[in-house]
Amino acid sequence: MTGLWAVTASLTGKFEKRHFESFFHAIAPCVKSIIFMAFIMATLIFALQLFFFSRMQIFGFLVLFAGLEMLLWFLYYYYGKESVADVESSQEVRSIMRQEYLSAKLSEEERKRILFESISARMRDAYFHDRPKVFDFFNRALNLSEVIRVETMILDTAESMNFNLVSLAHTRLMINLHRINDVRWVNRYFLQAHGILADGGYLAGKAETIDDLRKRFEKKYPKYFREVLYLLYFIWARVLPKLDTTKQVYFNITKGKNRAISRTEILGRLCFCGFKIIAEEYIDDEFYFIAQKVKTPSMDENPSYGPLVRFERLGQNGKLIYTHKFRTMYPYSEYLQEYVHYLNQLQEGGKFKDDFRVTSYGKIMRKLWIDELPMLYNWVKGDLQLVGIRPLSRHYLNLYTPELQALRKKVKPGLVPPFYADMPKTLEDIMASEERYIKAYLERRFVTQWRYFWKSFYNIFFKNARSA
Repeated sequence: MTGLWAVTASLTGKFEKRHFESFFHAIAPCVKSIIFMAFIMATLIFALQLFFFSRMQIFGFLVLFAGLEMLLWFLYYYYGKESVADVESSQEVRSIMRQEYLSAKLSEEERKRILFESISARMRDAYFHDRPKVFDFFNRALNLSEVIRVETMILDTAESMNFNLVSLAHTRLMINLHRINDVRWVNRYFLQAHGILADGGYLAGKAETIDDLRKRFEKKYPKYFREVLYLLYFIWARVLPKLDTTKQVYFNITKGKNRAISRTEILGRLCFCGFKIIAEEYIDDEFYFIAQKVKTPSMDENPSYGPLVRFERLGQNGKLIYTHKFRTMYPYSEYLQEYVHYLNQLQEGGKFKDDFRVTSYGKIMRKLWIDELPMLYNWVKGDLQLVGIRPLSRHYLNLYTPELQALRKKVKPGLVPPFYADMPKTLEDIMASEERYIKAYLERRFVTQWRYFWKSFYNIFFKNARSA
């Protein structure tokens, strides 16, 4: 039995020292070895009629060895796989290098050459020699040959930066090679980077998005088993950090490590903190981004995060109103409106084309009008009337002509916009539809409201009219 254990261990290579993606990959050779050993034992017992061995001896031996091996692999994988002894003795030093005296004198020309040389070659050789695709991404977006060494800061940390130590540096490019998922205070980190960077400077980093997380579970676990595990992990790492009653417990346990975060939330937080998105790309199952410091951070004290969201809209006479909806988009989506418009423009019906900010369940809620229910509160409050122009954000309103912007201020927005009565296709059609409604409304208010309500009702319930 001991001999079989040694032979199967050699065949499966379970004690070879190598890198494993996970603990499950580490113990897989152990499991295969035990199964192989059990098969050979059973064959020998029946072939040689060794029935004097008890089942407890045979299977108990296998279970005991399997348990001990998995325990050892657990200890090695979690506590010993990255432990490297320091170089301390003089013999070890000599085996690595010969100590020589170094010159501490550098000419002024040499110092200038080092400080003002391009960062491109150093980044390629020292930081991204094993990740050429990542280097190409940064180089394409930033033209690294024009970025000098003294203006560059490259980090690999999840901790907050010491603002006092680096605030005097003229930093043009800051790259953090550590995942955003492990940063405890994401907004605070982005704001500190904003303070360190010179105006127009760039912040670059990476993260594992929810889409990447899903792919990782698909590769790592069997089909039906992974669905259950992913759901549990999603609740733990995505839902609990967002609930007021559980987020403190979550962060006390995890210290903010391995948080599940969406692409939309990362980009939205950057825009919230005063950055403009310059480039983004998925490379080898990791999400890389580059943002530029172009404005001051947002003064909004309550960016949307929970299931009920509030949007700043312009009402009658240019008055600010706050409309309420159930969340159908990822957190911080509202700060990405300008970027999404730049990226995708508008589709038929005036909505943003291929809006990645909308969640999968959000699309269902929109089709069933569930997300609009909280706007009834705005109607009761008097901010909206039953039928009227759509309440718009500042960015979307700026897409309208100045004449229509001035005309819109004369009427109160409504729950049911004229869009559903006319079903316009393009932005120009939408503006023409609203202009017709406003002029008709200013002449005959009740008749216009009555006519537009029933026409919208017919299109919505009998023609399945939708705005998204």
